[in-house]
Amino acid sequence: MASNRALELDPDNAGVWVLKGETLRRMERCEEALAAFDRALELAPDYAWVWRVKGETLRQMERCEEALAAFEHAIALDSEYAAAYVGRGRAYHELNQYEQAIADYEQATTIRPEAMSTMAWLNLGIARYLLGKTEEALKTFAEAARRDESAPAPHNNLGFLLIGKGRYDEGIDEISRALELGHEFQGVAYNNLGYAYLMLGDLEQAKDTLETAIKEATSDTAILRLVFYHRKFQLVEEPVYPKKFVNILVTAHCNLATVLARQGDFEAALGTCKQAIEGWPDDPIPHQAIGHIYLEMGIFEDALPAFERARQLDPEDERLTDLTNFTQAQLAPQDEE
Repeated sequence: MASNRALELDPDNAGVWVLKGETLRRMERCEEALAAFDRALELAPDYAWVWRVKGETLRQMERCEEALAAFEHAIALDSEYAAAYVGRGRAYHELNQYEQAIADYEQATTIRPEAMSTMAWLNLGIARYLLGKTEEALKTFAEAARRDESAPAPHNNLGFLLIGKGRYDEGIDEISRALELGHEFQGVAYNNLGYAYLMLGDLEQAKDTLETAIKEATSDTAILRLVFYHRKFQLVEEPVYPKKFVNILVTAHCNLATVLARQGDFEAALGTCKQAIEGWPDDPIPHQAIGHIYLEMGIFEDALPAFERARQLDPEDERLTDLTNFTQAQLAPQDEE
């Protein structure tokens, strides 16, 4: 490592310690990198750039509270340091403190928009979405796509939100563009695309696309923080504060089940939901989907335990309570007039 030789010649050179730390961080030797940055700060405590890269290293190590303190040191030394605001915004984002994250991202765009990486623009859009600011999120993803024409993720996220607003054709165009650009999470993109076709009533296209989503997605990589819910056999997208990550494979299976049920193939629809349950038995969504399918079939005695199980898994969802009560009412003896 060239920095080691340089330190032998000049062990009190803060810049060389920074170079060593950056090299180690790129090698993912974060503890050693942190020690190098700390040594640099002993030699040059007013070096804002080192406080920032220390913060980035701590965030990379998932020590976000400590990262915040490092970024704050950098900002205290240089209040116009846009990259430090971006770094602190990412740390706040990873702590689910979205309002603070948005404030920092916005400050960075005011000072120097070029400091905002594509990931930072995406995080800003996601944070706005999670706080229910859908229109602002749309504009943010569109800006991310404009600034980095080769990036697929802004198009996918933009498409997702357009679909959620019922602008299906526009959403399909954006997600198709994401796929053309080589979107990393193909399962996510194809699921969003399949849902749009489902909402447009193109059931065959939806079926083919959702089957592709299931093939492309994997349980450990295709994770989506934007949740689809079922209501009266309709898939309804709503902005929520997610309590957990939702596996896109579960969502794709349930979307496919909706398509199959609308085509009248209830047996295949139930089988698709049961496949999701086999893989993820503690996810409430496929249990809820099974309840809806049985409701559609008029088999209330089978719908009830499905809704009850979903409610056990997600007791805070009031709609599951409503569905359970509705199904119980259908099973109650009717008073003769």
